[in-house]
Amino acid sequence: MENKQQTRKKLRISKNKKKGWKKTDITEVEEFLEDQRLQERTGGLVAEKKDEQLFIVDKAPEEEPQIQRKRKKKDITNLKCHSHLQFDPRIKPARIAHNLRKPGVERRHERVVEKIKSGKKTATEIQAQKQSRADRKLKRETRRKEHRLFKKSYDLWGTENTEEDLPVKKQKFNPPKHHREKPTLVSNVEIPHPGASYNPAFDDYQALIEKAHNVELDKAELEKTWLTEMSAGLADDDTVEENDIGDLDLDKISVNPPVQREKKKTKIQRNKEKKLKQQEKLQKTDKAKNLGQTKYLD
Repeated sequence: MENKQQTRKKLRISKNKKKGWKKTDITEVEEFLEDQRLQERTGGLVAEKKDEQLFIVDKAPEEEPQIQRKRKKKDITNLKCHSHLQFDPRIKPARIAHNLRKPGVERRHERVVEKIKSGKKTATEIQAQKQSRADRKLKRETRRKEHRLFKKSYDLWGTENTEEDLPVKKQKFNPPKHHREKPTLVSNVEIPHPGASYNPAFDDYQALIEKAHNVELDKAELEKTWLTEMSAGLADDDTVEENDIGDLDLDKISVNPPVQREKKKTKIQRNKEKKLKQQEKLQKTDKAKNLGQTKYLD
């Protein structure tokens, strides 16, 4: 701070107006006030404190005699790992239920207990045992009948055997609803005629030809019948009379000769002719222009 104060130059400014008040240096005043505030925050002003509060007399500590303590030996009987097995007084004991139910025999009446211990059975128990035995016998017999092997001897390939002799059981079968329905609407593959094979017999081949011939004859007959039906009520002669031609307008009839299909030009030939005609036209127009220019120059 002192170095700054020495280097700092004092400005000579007139302070009789407010303009000069802003240029005055107030840093020293602000530093003093800031230092004073800091002292008040940290225990009061230093100038107002006494010497006892400011200074402390250092005193050397008195050396206490060191007492050597003996190390205790480990108690093997009382290990920490066994602490969980010992009784903990902080844990409350479990609640003991006093109204426990006795087991089956002890819970019954004394007379009933005596009967059970004696081993005597009542009439109902004896009847139940007999009934259970009878049911077991019935079950055994039914199992034997169901799983009985067929022991009858018969000739498998003989003609004298009847259906009863054969060891086959007809089981009832409940087919589902879609059992008889066709999976697809497409018809089955038709078996071809034997005459259509690669190397057929003569008779089969002739039969196939005859079949095809009959089909063609049927078609021809159908065509004839169709023509007769369609031409019903029309004139029999297809030719037109000369008188009828005279009545027609000659202007409407085409004068050009008939064109044959062989002489008809293709599309490529027609395009070529068009291009040639266009080129001729262009040449004529160029010639006309050239002639006009020469006349103008003359």
